[in-house]
Amino acid sequence: MLSQNLSGREDGDLDAFDFDITSGRMFQSQNEIVAGEGLLRMTSKSIGDELVVRVMGQSLTLKIVGSTISNSLDNSNRMFLSSIETLRQIKPEAEAKSYYVKLSEGNDVKAFITAIERRSNGLVLGEAVDHTPPPEILTLRPVVVGLSLVLTFIALLSVFNTTLMGIRERMRELAMLKAVGFTPSQVMRTVLVNALILAVVAVVMGLPIGVVLTYGAFVVLARWQGFTRSIPFVLNWLGLILVPFGTLFITYLGTMLPARLAGRVKVVSLLRYE
Repeated sequence: MLSQNLSGREDGDLDAFDFDITSGRMFQSQNEIVAGEGLLRMTSKSIGDELVVRVMGQSLTLKIVGSTISNSLDNSNRMFLSSIETLRQIKPEAEAKSYYVKLSEGNDVKAFITAIERRSNGLVLGEAVDHTPPPEILTLRPVVVGLSLVLTFIALLSVFNTTLMGIRERMRELAMLKAVGFTPSQVMRTVLVNALILAVVAVVMGLPIGVVLTYGAFVVLARWQGFTRSIPFVLNWLGLILVPFGTLFITYLGTMLPARLAGRVKVVSLLRYE
């Protein structure tokens, strides 16, 4: 049994509302429905197929004539739209409990809600539909920023540790460089240049792979929720441009101290280390 949402209208113009019909058309009879893309994916159905649902213990065979998509983060994309006459086939006395009203531009929404509540003596309650992002999305921003800072710190420690271990493994090579006349500053530059070259290679290889993998994960999660096309994958070009510079800066910070230590160590100490 699939529990679906039967939402329709008593009277009014559906074209006045911004239903995102991605394919097909709006329902026109009591046996036609417009299914959410998440529902189509979940049931392996497509436009033109029939969907059998059980309502109040009775079965209804409905034809899918269109598909829709929703920007909301609820379960709307796994539901379908139909006329209230669809439900009245099983429950003739069924009445709509919610009505959607679209006001013309320039009208005061709060004044309209107050008027209908006053005229109905409080029996009809109104609520303005807010199209701003849900608070769950807004609360993710500080979480993402905090996670980015933690990952940056971890990257800094990783670069420092990798460079320090690399210097310890190259003690003999550094001793030979100093023996042939390398100055401490030249040794420092050698260590820094090697680390920055690795950082450039990491950016060139990692940035495209990261974008592709992120896009793939984004599409998979969006399709699972049923709003694939309603949440576009937008690249932050400024952020992508800053990634190489940020990587080089982190590499520079993490390499500077080990490079200074390598430049200050004496040849005798380096050979003694071996």
